[in-house]
Amino acid sequence: MANPTSQISVIGNLVASRAAAQMGWKESAICLWSLGSFDTTSKMLFFLSLFLFMSLACRPSLFKKSMRKFNVAWWAYSFPLTFLALAAAEYEQEVKGHVAAALMLVLSVLSVLIFLGLMLLTAANAERLLGETDPMVSFSNNLKPS
Repeated sequence: MANPTSQISVIGNLVASRAAAQMGWKESAICLWSLGSFDTTSKMLFFLSLFLFMSLACRPSLFKKSMRKFNVAWWAYSFPLTFLALAAAEYEQEVKGHVAAALMLVLSVLSVLIFLGLMLLTAANAERLLGETDPMVSFSNNLKPS
């Protein structure tokens, strides 16, 4: 089953290791699987992530059942896509090619569009998601003029 939430811990370690390396915490960075620079290993991981993304994106039938009704779990798909776009930006800075720039642009635009779409869908379905007993819903209903 395709579940992007299983990637959060791995991506978190990679992001934390990069941040630790930039702050000069070399031991912590190594502990969190720091890769240092965008070397061959980093490129292999980037291409693996790109392959996994493309294999999921090319099979929309996997998501047909879960796409019938809005669910908060849809936000789990935006997180790995955003970090793939960030990795594409790092890759483009390292390679400096037209294909890498186009890939970075496409993934970044797709990430922003999915984020905005999820934000709008979440706002549109806020009452259904929160329910009648949520304090925020009852507070906003009390503020409405009768």
